[in-house]
Amino acid sequence: MGGGVLSIGELARRAGVSESTLRAWERRYGLLEPERTAGGHRRYRLEDLERIAQLLELVDDGLAVGTAAAHVRAGDAPAIATASARNRAAPARPAAEPTPDVDSVALTLAYRAALRLLQLRHAEEATAVLTDLVTALGGRPVSAADAGEDTLPLDLSFGYGEPVLVAAAPLSLARMRLEFVLPELLEGARHVVDLLRDQGSA
Repeated sequence: MGGGVLSIGELARRAGVSESTLRAWERRYGLLEPERTAGGHRRYRLEDLERIAQLLELVDDGLAVGTAAAHVRAGDAPAIATASARNRAAPARPAAEPTPDVDSVALTLAYRAALRLLQLRHAEEATAVLTDLVTALGGRPVSAADAGEDTLPLDLSFGYGEPVLVAAAPLSLARMRLEFVLPELLEGARHVVDLLRDQGSA
């Protein structure tokens, strides 16, 4: 593969997502395959920017990130997006019960958790905020000793006591929600924890 010209920072800026999100999509879904410089830095092609744009369009249409990434990798994202646009243009049929969008629910809960994180007075309280979010999204906090195939490699302990990992059944609604919001929120929480530690509030 040749022609890697964008750093991860530039790609994130152009795509409108964070670097941590790009790394997560690369690691979990194989969405991006960057080249590496001699120093080990990622270099992306302009085509990668288009792949991200396709994924974001499908996510905006209500697909889970993992499902959208699979369509982008398969090369059928434009067809899926076109079909979705047709569905949006068609007269809406009244539903028996409204079905909330998965990502909207997850984002609402993550937003509330983020507000709680901004109000923390002690760094160790961040774990409780995030474990509450995990539970609200349908997952469960587990110890490292209880980790299994359904465990995500995300530690919510921030170095306070034993690691607190996150578990949710593969391909479940809870898993999709957690994968959508938790990595980026966890990175933001780390910044809050570091600031509180620096201020001596830990």
